[in-house]
Amino acid sequence: MSSSQSQSQSQSQSQSQPQPQPQPQPQIATNLPAGVSQSLSPLIHLLTSLLQNGPRIDHPRARGYVDVEGKFHCVCGARPFTNTKRSITSHISKMHSTTSTYALKDATDPRVCGICDQTCASFNRFAYHIFRSHGFRGSTAEIWADWRETNQGDEIDVPAHQLHPDLIPAGRTRTIR
Repeated sequence: MSSSQSQSQSQSQSQSQPQPQPQPQPQIATNLPAGVSQSLSPLIHLLTSLLQNGPRIDHPRARGYVDVEGKFHCVCGARPFTNTKRSITSHISKMHSTTSTYALKDATDPRVCGICDQTCASFNRFAYHIFRSHGFRGSTAEIWADWRETNQGDEIDVPAHQLHPDLIPAGRTRTIR
């Protein structure tokens, strides 16, 4: 072999460097018995899709993202919940509609607790207060009706028979019905 041939071979070898091999896609083990693999086929398909494409939001109007546990996080900052069309629709209807009952009950419209004189900014906070602080049990429908009939700053009476007796402050029975 001549020196010119050996130089051309070394140049062609340096120009034709090995191409990087494509990385294999993550795979789920599918070498399971026939009955098991058939029943797990939808799950295997879903997991493979998640590994390749990432989680999919299960609602056309949703704004947010799905975490690695499959929970949907809305841009409004609500706590994460199940990524299903039903759950996301419920969230949008409840939290993002100004006319929903939840939104009306959560509006800033302060009232005073008839048991301990604490001011609560919204009906939802008032309900939380009487459940936690006074052991209230049962429906809040009657209290919601009173709330709607009163004005800001008014005192809201709470039915005594729905309260835990140990959680009523001493001497505070005058406004409890």
